[in-house]
Amino acid sequence: MKNSYLEKIKSYLPFILLFGIFILIHLNLRQVGDDLTYSQVFLLGDYNNIIPLIIERYFTWSSRFIIEYNLMVLSILPMKVWKVLDSVILVLIGIITVKFFTTKYSFKNKNLINGIISSILVLIFFYVSYGEIITCGGISVSLNYIWPIFFILLHFYILKKYILENNMKKQYEKIIIYFFLIFSLIFACNHEQGLLIFLILYSLIITNFLYKKEKISKIFYLLIFLIIVEGAIIFLAPGNQLRYEIEIVNWFPEYINLNLFNKIDLGFLSFYKMFLADNNILCLLFLFVFGIYNYFISKNFKIGVISSIPFIICFSLNLLLLLGFKDVTNLFGGMNYTYGLFGSDLIHILFFMLLYVIMAACMFYGIWQIKKFKGNKIAISIFILLSLGFITSFLAGFTPTMWPSRGRMFIFLYGSLYFATYILISDLINKKLEEKI
Repeated sequence: MKNSYLEKIKSYLPFILLFGIFILIHLNLRQVGDDLTYSQVFLLGDYNNIIPLIIERYFTWSSRFIIEYNLMVLSILPMKVWKVLDSVILVLIGIITVKFFTTKYSFKNKNLINGIISSILVLIFFYVSYGEIITCGGISVSLNYIWPIFFILLHFYILKKYILENNMKKQYEKIIIYFFLIFSLIFACNHEQGLLIFLILYSLIITNFLYKKEKISKIFYLLIFLIIVEGAIIFLAPGNQLRYEIEIVNWFPEYINLNLFNKIDLGFLSFYKMFLADNNILCLLFLFVFGIYNYFISKNFKIGVISSIPFIICFSLNLLLLLGFKDVTNLFGGMNYTYGLFGSDLIHILFFMLLYVIMAACMFYGIWQIKKFKGNKIAISIFILLSLGFITSFLAGFTPTMWPSRGRMFIFLYGSLYFATYILISDLINKKLEEKI
């Protein structure tokens, strides 16, 4: 009993250290950018009449009234309140990741090892988002992008553990679980990308129920109804259309001339550029781990090389750009960021289309090999996470703020890559450690 208690305490040591690191990082953050804007909006309104203020924002600017309510409140409180809360949220992301995405192994200290892996990856996830935090405002970026990722993770962890696996035994447990299920859904779905993720994942869950001819729990009907309501709120919001028109004028006047094909093209271009030219450590780390993982599970050099081709391509181009090779710089500089890749010359079209096809083909090949050697669970998890990362990033092509807001819009992609990287690294390391015992 005593050893079990000490083992549990030891498993949380990485997260205690992680919390301390995040507190130190947050100490240097100040209100900038959107944080100041939101605090001014609140201060100009009536403290005792915040609901009418939020309603006015819904009709004139944004449908994210739940997120904005919390944002405005936190923006006028002492900033240390947000700093502590945000640090807690980031640590909880790391803790729930271990509980939700870890394959079960029996060797001693497995929870400590997984905690270390998760903590390191959460720091990397935060690091790649840090540029947006220090320029656009930590409170606004975290509540609009990082906190919804946390609530998505929390929601589906609770759904799996307590609803799908039927672990609720007492009435008070049901009340607490249903509260967190509903609250996490409402908060995350108040963001357009969060709503899309819920629509996709719940569609997959319901399809799986129907395919297996299993009974659907009554709580699912309520949750699906809430998702539809949130979608209607976003779709019908007058403020979204007004902001859309204003942002076209302010950020992307040519956007009005783009057709559907141009927007799809820009969506692809924006997504692939993150891997090919942005020197993003999380994107490169995932591709590297993906290739290594395939090699070790297959013990086949050919499979490892083919699965590593996306990393080789991206690392090479990023390195050449970083070193300032003129020919490569000109190649990217010649891309048409107004009308998409197909607005460029033929050489750019052929070169980047070839890269797109090669990278996509190698990724599908690698996922198929994971399915072959490790079964459906890990392969399907990686496929779904990458698909969600791509789809939420692809939406960038359908907003006139795709270039000024691009870094923020990709935080959901960072979250997907963080989870996928954790799954691969933890499974690989845990398997190797268990084999040695």
